[in-house]
Amino acid sequence: MSSNSQENNKPLHRPDEEYTPGWKSPWVWGMAGMIVVMICVNMFMIYVGSISAHGLVVDDFYDRGKNYFEAEGDRQETANRLGWEMDLLVPVEPRMNTPQNYRLKVVDSDGYPIPDVTVEFLAFRLDNAKQDFVMKMSAESTTMYSTKANFSLPGHWDLLLVVKQGEDEMDIAKRIFIEK
Repeated sequence: MSSNSQENNKPLHRPDEEYTPGWKSPWVWGMAGMIVVMICVNMFMIYVGSISAHGLVVDDFYDRGKNYFEAEGDRQETANRLGWEMDLLVPVEPRMNTPQNYRLKVVDSDGYPIPDVTVEFLAFRLDNAKQDFVMKMSAESTTMYSTKANFSLPGHWDLLLVVKQGEDEMDIAKRIFIEK
């Protein structure tokens, strides 16, 4: 035999060490464990992403974003011109599946009632547009409007109350948290 073939038959470890296969090394198991953990975390994130909504509730978000500052200027001009004062009263502890009273006080700049107004109560779920709803508020008095709202899911909701008188319109918004 040639000396080259004898070199190929030499053991890969030192003669005084016991041979340990690579799969028994704690380093190999540690790396494999890290890979398994990363795959599990990614699978969990994919699952959560697939069952939750994207959070984009407005269909024409691009157009609204482009016109945001224009619309905000118009809103401020309308608020200054009308001079209406609105105060939204929400329950201290809004609860899920419990009809609770939501009230809106609407007066002019001198504190007098505003005649012939209609008030709408809009509730928007931040992560699921299918849960959004609109209700008409009824007059309790000449300045106070109310409705009983029942929220089906816990978490954050955006409320928008729109007051209309003829062509004039003004709104007030509030974010609330619904407890279980």
